[in-house]
Amino acid sequence: MKKISFFLVLFLGCTLIAQAQFRGGIGYQNSRPLGSMAMNINNIHQFKLEGLGKVWHTRLWLGGEIGLGGYASRREPIMFEQNGTITNTYINVSNNVTNFGLMAQLDLLKRFNVAMPYLHAAVNTNIYATKLVIEDPEDEDGCEPLDSEVLRRDYAASASLGVGVRLALFNQDSRFCDYITMGRTMLDLRAFYTLGTRVSYMNANEMNNHNHSQHEPRANTESIDIQFRNRQTNDIHAHRVGTVFNDPLSHLGIQATISVSLGE
Repeated sequence: MKKISFFLVLFLGCTLIAQAQFRGGIGYQNSRPLGSMAMNINNIHQFKLEGLGKVWHTRLWLGGEIGLGGYASRREPIMFEQNGTITNTYINVSNNVTNFGLMAQLDLLKRFNVAMPYLHAAVNTNIYATKLVIEDPEDEDGCEPLDSEVLRRDYAASASLGVGVRLALFNQDSRFCDYITMGRTMLDLRAFYTLGTRVSYMNANEMNNHNHSQHEPRANTESIDIQFRNRQTNDIHAHRVGTVFNDPLSHLGIQATISVSLGE
């Protein structure tokens, strides 16, 4: 009975898919921050996964995407000074960006032979996360952090508009369930503009070799302070280890994806 049910479900699935068109792909996206964000962070690099299905009897594709990446991960020297005592150590900074959402594409030609230009739109939830890890200073006369790890996270909604083109690379002409043509491999190139709500994020450009406690925060910023203990006097004090900015999300992105079709 179980085998009969399995083959029945498989047959129904093949029959439904045979009448539809799908495609999925994996790609690389490079987003350049614009406006006030451009002064504070580097380009965002992400790997993207996406899948779309074509609406019957139309040139419209609907689907979803997920992106994983970041804009800075590095180990930097940092110096603290308190009452004439200088402490040198290292701080590890990891700035990650994750997004997921829905996307739509409208083909501009009726038939796809060699190239298919299209219009692109997407709505996403974006997660900006920064992790700071302060290494324990080797200097026994200096200061030691009481909390060596800081994690900051914020969310933003965004919408994207752009254009792209899918280029046919080759067809494998393989079949599944005797009905479904699969194996068209394509190179998908697109450019788009993204605008979103305000988001808090770490300023990667400020992680360099100077005493952060001597710098006043700028407008729309928040200072990240960590408590330290002076090993000589047991005095508890705070040092600034970074800056969090809050700006509207604004990016100009390009993406290259290798995708495989199913049902075309």
